Amino acid sequence: MLVAMFNAVKVESVPLNFNKFSACRAGQREVMGHAGAMRLAVVSAVAAAMVLLAPASAQAATDEDQVRAVLIGMNGSYNSSDFTAFASHLCADMRSAADFEAGWYASRKSDGPTQITINSVDVTGADAVANVRFRAANHADTKTLDVEFLREGTDWKACRYDAGRSV
Repeated sequence: MLVAMFNAVKVESVPLNFNKFSACRAGQREVMGHAGAMRLAVVSAVAAAMVLLAPASAQAATDEDQVRAVLIGMNGSYNSSDFTAFASHLCADMRSAADFEAGWYASRKSDGPTQITINSVDVTGADAVANVRFRAANHADTKTLDVEFLREGTDWKACRYDAGRSV
């Protein structure tokens, strides 16, 4: 039996009653043999491994880790052209700027898929600045930007992009 609590998985063994796995064939009862029991054990082990190895949706441990997770989420949303998911990582002022959404889609079309390298994250209270290098598939050059974040409630939100120092 698998019991999931707080992103941890506890595996308990439960004795199997092979009579429940019996099959009826032409009026005769055949009990699952050794090969069938082995298949069941292998399938159970694979299922347990999938649960144990599935990515957990746990909160990042530190503020720096949380900012890094937001940047990775933003890049993933950008690459999948998911404006709504991308915008969920932005401060309200940035989301509500005139023509922001149209500009975002134009940039996405121009850039193609992007890759980011997070050079540094500096957190001071409810403010953070991440120095990030962006590489777009459709452009030969890379851009390094300082992305400014503010904590809104429990979430970090990107609020401003500035030309950053190359690291």
